[in-house]
Amino acid sequence: NAKRSIHRVLLAMKVSLYEIYGLRRRDGDLLDLLAANDPRVAKVRASHEETVSARQQVRTTLKAAGLQVVQTRRLSGVHDEGFDLIVVVGGDGTVLDVARKS
Repeated sequence: NAKRSIHRVLLAMKVSLYEIYGLRRRDGDLLDLLAANDPRVAKVRASHEETVSARQQVRTTLKAAGLQVVQTRRLSGVHDEGFDLIVVVGGDGTVLDVARKS
């Protein structure tokens, strides 16, 4: 059995609610609540920070292993199928989305 080496990795990442509604859509209500440290949106901030940290840890680990990493948050923009491995950083929904599109 010949072993296949892993060189190219697709890193598919979850987009946090903060990124969707705070950064992209600039939802004023959400941004105001976040700025005021309102407890109703504490989970949004904590989840975003956890997501960003997880992405960075995985990206750093893959690059330290000498792998070529292609990052995406939307698989529709990835047309190259020459990946040896797909790594998903996210929850069930992100994993299912990647499984359906890959």
